[in-house]
Amino acid sequence: MEQTLMASSNTLIQELYPAIFENCQFGLVVLDTQENVIDWNDWVTKFSGRKLEDIKGKQLQDIFPLAMSGSLGRAVKLALSRGMSSVISHTLNPNILPLFSVSGAAIDQQLKVQPLNVNEHNRLCLIQITDITAAVKRDKQLLENLAEMNFQKSALDQHAIVAITDAKGTITYVNDLFCHISQYSREELLGNNHRLINSGVHPKEFFRDMFHSITRGKIWAGDICNRAKNGDLYWVSTTIVPDMGKDGKPKRYFAIRADVTKLKRAEEAANAAAIAKSQFLANMSHEIRTPMNAMLGLTRQVLETELTHDQRDQLNKVSTSSQALVCIINDILDFSRFESGYMVLEQVPVKLEAVLMEVSNLFGAQIDEKGIELFVEIDPDTPLYISGDALRLAQILNNLLGNAVKFTDHGEIYVSVQTERRDAESLLLSFTVKDTGIGISPEHIKLLFKPFVQADNSTTRKFGGSGLGLSIVKKLVELMGGDIEVHSVFGHGSTFKFTIKAGRVPDEMQLPYKVHHDLQRLRGKRVLVVDDQETSRHILSRLLKAWGIQTVTAESGDEALLLIAQADWENQPFYAVLLDWRMPGKNGLEVATEIKRQLKGRGKDVELKLLMVTAYDKQALLNSSGVECVDGVLNKPIVPSVLFDALLRRQIPQNKDLDKHTDRTFNGLRVLLVEDHDLNQEVAANFMKKRGVAVTVASHGGEAVEIIKHKTFDLVFMDLHMPVMGGIEATQLIRELPQGRNLPIVAMTAAVLEEDRKKCADAGMDDFISKPVEPKDLLRVMSRYFLVSDQAELANSTVPRNESILDLARGLHRLDGDKVLQQRLLLHFSERCQFIAKRFETLISDADTEALIELIHGLKGVSANLGAVGLAEACRRVLEEVKVGGKLSRAHFEATLLETRTQIQQYLMDYTPPNMDNQVAESVSITEFLGELERFISKQEVIPDDLQALLAQLADSELPYSPGLRQLQHYLSHFDHQGAGEVLTVLMSNFTNKHDE
Repeated sequence: MEQTLMASSNTLIQELYPAIFENCQFGLVVLDTQENVIDWNDWVTKFSGRKLEDIKGKQLQDIFPLAMSGSLGRAVKLALSRGMSSVISHTLNPNILPLFSVSGAAIDQQLKVQPLNVNEHNRLCLIQITDITAAVKRDKQLLENLAEMNFQKSALDQHAIVAITDAKGTITYVNDLFCHISQYSREELLGNNHRLINSGVHPKEFFRDMFHSITRGKIWAGDICNRAKNGDLYWVSTTIVPDMGKDGKPKRYFAIRADVTKLKRAEEAANAAAIAKSQFLANMSHEIRTPMNAMLGLTRQVLETELTHDQRDQLNKVSTSSQALVCIINDILDFSRFESGYMVLEQVPVKLEAVLMEVSNLFGAQIDEKGIELFVEIDPDTPLYISGDALRLAQILNNLLGNAVKFTDHGEIYVSVQTERRDAESLLLSFTVKDTGIGISPEHIKLLFKPFVQADNSTTRKFGGSGLGLSIVKKLVELMGGDIEVHSVFGHGSTFKFTIKAGRVPDEMQLPYKVHHDLQRLRGKRVLVVDDQETSRHILSRLLKAWGIQTVTAESGDEALLLIAQADWENQPFYAVLLDWRMPGKNGLEVATEIKRQLKGRGKDVELKLLMVTAYDKQALLNSSGVECVDGVLNKPIVPSVLFDALLRRQIPQNKDLDKHTDRTFNGLRVLLVEDHDLNQEVAANFMKKRGVAVTVASHGGEAVEIIKHKTFDLVFMDLHMPVMGGIEATQLIRELPQGRNLPIVAMTAAVLEEDRKKCADAGMDDFISKPVEPKDLLRVMSRYFLVSDQAELANSTVPRNESILDLARGLHRLDGDKVLQQRLLLHFSERCQFIAKRFETLISDADTEALIELIHGLKGVSANLGAVGLAEACRRVLEEVKVGGKLSRAHFEATLLETRTQIQQYLMDYTPPNMDNQVAESVSITEFLGELERFISKQEVIPDDLQALLAQLADSELPYSPGLRQLQHYLSHFDHQGAGEVLTVLMSNFTNKHDE
């Protein structure tokens, strides 16, 4: 049995051996004791290219002579003679056997030679050949990569300061440059926390933000100031790269730095130089502005006297030249601000059309003189109140429009603004200034925005200028978050386009023509636009159509007359006609006269509004024959709010100067003028005295402080730079005085840098006027702080008799017919009227415009809901006056508020509901009930619960005396026994009178 199993096993082995031998994935060669080849497998055949039957029985030396002459031959002899195994290293003996892959590439091999003991007298040799080509290639690539990394590290170490820390900031590696710049040895650094070189220059927030980034796997880059071992500070530009683990947390941090200490010191020196230059320019500006202020002021005063034509002409030239010098000074200062980084923008509500009109009016005389036309178009979708810097926006437009006027001798100039995009908080506004002037050649366009450079020298000689204007414009536009571009064809005009980012303001601050009620009055009306200029017709038509107005245009007076006759014949008359004054053929006045004559001839009383539009001298038009036929005169360029108001009003003041502020008087206003320059004293004092101001002059801050201790003032104008004591120190001392804590103090100085304004604000000043002082600035400040006598103004102000004060039916409708609720709300409102009046006065005194708008806006909504229509209209009027900066109609508002309260109280006492509920009255003797209440109220005692419950029940009823009881209940709930007693007396008197009747 045992022999049978052994025989079976031998048979199985004999069957498996050839299969294993031929199918293994490495080469096998079997040699006998004479080193003859007994067998090799198919793998060797495949890669050697030799078949077994061709070499079987041959010595391996004859087959691979080169291989057997070296280490392989020695290994085979050791295996056969001594029975020793050997592994032949590829590194020392590469590619011993000539074996090649299908592609012809040599196969990298590792050989293992071992003995095979058949019996004690017979020993064979087995050579195992393993293909290690892939492993050799991989090892080679790893070695190359390592060499590359070592090279890169070596190169990096020659330039960069490198350190590695663990997740806690402990230093684990530093290179030589790190040791050199920090002055610490490698031994001192390794194992220490990176805080070892902390300079203390950066705030905690700096490192908190850094670690917030790198602990989340983000690369951090920035400049860091470190402290060396000897205490010296050095700056490094640093990049920190976190090495993140599988758990998403950093394992270590690689920090690569570059020494930027010299650069930082150079920057500090440059900043110091820029500050010094700015301060120098500011001082020079102050020295120039001070005499310029006197020159301009005295020139204005002389111009107000009687002069010959030549004298007036010469003085006007002096004034113009002085203003030009001031503009140059301003340009240089602005350029310096940009260089030093001190240019700061305001963010306040800005009325866009007011800025555009201010800019247009500035160049009106030059435009008239040249005979060109200026068109201004505000896209109907653009809100006319934005949040931004009106002064800087005007500066941009002044420069661009000034250039357009300067380089345009005929044709037109077109200015427009529209909204490109908007979100919840901001707008991107796009402005265009287009002219038909001389244009700019392509090679000169690229020079336009460079400082101190103009298009060419001939332009400089012919037109003048400092070459800073467009450079400042570009910087301002970029500071406002926009950009600017120019398109021009030489000889055919130029187009400048720029964008700015502006903030949004509350909807209630937008112009009146956004109000739905006013739009409804105009929607569907027909308006005829008559103008020979296509641009003018396009702008007006687009604006009118945006308001829902049917617009028809005509190029001439004759065409307009035909259209008006046709409209009358078709029974579709026009609501208004906008007539250009100077047109070819019939001018506007002639057309207006003919329209009036035709309407009168037809015997029809047609209310056709005739509005004259002119780009020329308005006063000359008003003095012309036929002007009595028109209802109003509008100046070009026309802005939306002016046109809107003109269409809503039947009559427009014709001979009224639009700018009456210069004639305004300030009788009773007490001003302290603190100024060391005698000419400037004279100019400012004379200007104010002519307008009724009581002026006291102080020559320096110390004198001003002493004067304020003994006299009362409404306003102080304070120069900054004076001998003995300057304005900043004087203001600080004045604020410490009881009478100086709330005294308005306005800086009036030639120092106009932003840091000067900040110093003024920090010292406690309320406003700022730059020299040379413009009359409009003085008027603006005096108007802000001038309060007329309340009693005098109220005495001269009453509510017009035909003006509706209360429309309680409308209010009741808004309350869904709830009369009880209406009584309660009216009672509460009447009680708040006194508080509102006091609050109104306080906010005006404090010049708190934002809080005043909030108060009046809220009051307007409440008034409208209660049916106090007169007060709602008075609130609307005040809101518009606040927004445009005009004089407030305080007296009218206060009189309307008083009359509203009076009528509400009268209504509450006299109110008798139509459906009287007598159920409660039948079970209660009202006279006895009031008598019981009177006993407790007169002694200011606590009213019993049963009486309070009955009072609440009667007050909530619809009885004749319920409104009075609600008023009584209100006073009692506020523990106002005196007020409750007065109401109770009136109620008891009413019942006594009715009983007697």
